[in-house]
Formats: sequence, C-alpha cells, structure tokens
Amino acid sequence: MAKKLKGPTKLKGAVKAKRAAIKKHSVKNHGDLTTASRDRVGSTGASSRLFSTSRRRPRVKADYSDRIRKLPAGTVVSEVKSVTPAASAEALFFDVARQRPVAMIEEPSTEQMFGASLHAFWRLAEIFRLTIAERAKLLGVSERTCQRWEQATPEPDINALDRLQLILRTYQHLCELAPVTEAEQARVFRSEGSAEDREHPERSLLDALAVPSILEMYANALRFAALAHAV
Repeated sequence: MAKKLKGPTKLKGAVKAKRAAIKKHSVKNHGDLTTASRDRVGSTGASSRLFSTSRRRPRVKADYSDRIRKLPAGTVVSEVKSVTPAASAEALFFDVARQRPVAMIEEPSTEQMFGASLHAFWRLAEIFRLTIAERAKLLGVSERTCQRWEQATPEPDINALDRLQLILRTYQHLCELAPVTEAEQARVFRSEGSAEDREHPERSLLDALAVPSILEMYANALRFAALAHAV
C-alpha cells in the first residue's frame, strides 16, 4: 500500500511546483493576477489566452499634472508672477467715478413749473405795472379768473403754462436788448412798434403777447427772439 501512495504524492508535488512556476512567470512578465485568474491557472494551466484576458490592468486617470514636464530632483523653480501695467491717472479717475453713486435729477412736475411760472409773472406784472385787464389778456383768461389765480395757485393749465413761458422768455430777451432800469424796460414794453411786426407796425410788445391765439403769440415771440439774437 505504501508503494501505491507514492505515485499520487509525487503527482501532487509536481502539480504544485508547476503552479508555482506559472505564477512566478506570470507575475514577473505580466504583473499580479486576479483571484479568478489564479483559479484558472491552477485548474487549466498557463496559456497565452489566459494571460491576455485575465491580466489585471490598473486604471490610469487622466490628469493635467501628467503633462507637465518633470524636472530633475533638486531643481529650484522660482514663482512666476504676471506683471500688469500700472493704471494711469485717467483710468483710476474713471474707475472711482464709476463706483460713485450717480445723483438722479428729477424733472419738475407740471404743477411745479406752473406754480413757479405764475409766481414770476406776478412779479413781472408789478414791475411793469400791468392792470388786471392786461394781466388777464396775457394769460388768456377772464379778469375774474386772473384775480382768483392771484389769491391762490390753481390747478395746472397747459394753455396758460405755454403763454407764461413765452412771456418770461420774451422778458429775458428784452433785458438783453435793453439792459437799463425796470422803468425803462416797462416803457419799451408798452411803446408802439416795439414788437417789430411789419404787418402791424404800431403794435407794441404787450399787444403782440396779449393776442388770443397761442400760435400767433408764439410767432410774435419767435420774431422778437430772432431780433434779440441778431444784435
């Protein structure tokens, strides 16, 4: 019986030696093998197909650092800083100006413009010593309405606002043409022919602005403004 068991024992030793040789050869040439591959090596033996299919291949992650050229050990690399040109004084000024909050200027409302224009007209009427009838004609309203407006500022009237602006602008041009006393300006304002109207040579500046039509009043104001700019 001892002789009969000698054969299988030698066979098992040969198989183990063969497995060890195959594993050593595969690790040396192809790297370590997976557990499944070891089982296949132990059961079926080494083959070219086994090594091509069961080899463990490590995963390689693409990284930008791999593209950087590797420098030899001990190389000192100085940090490179980007140099930007110094900003000019104008650039700094505009940069600061852009950061400042912009003050928003609100346009005056119609009520504010009408109230301010009417207040200036009452002052002008006192300087030129205009009667109630003359004030009413210039504003294009009745005498009763004119008296009521003097006592309290009414709701904005667009037609009256246009007439007030034309009157005040004409008074400004009159001051440019005749920079004299207020009494002399009042005399010119009432004198005949001061409107410089060829169709109505006798018309005064007061009569030219007291016409009922706003369009005719606008044309007369433009004529007097052109005369003031021509001088």
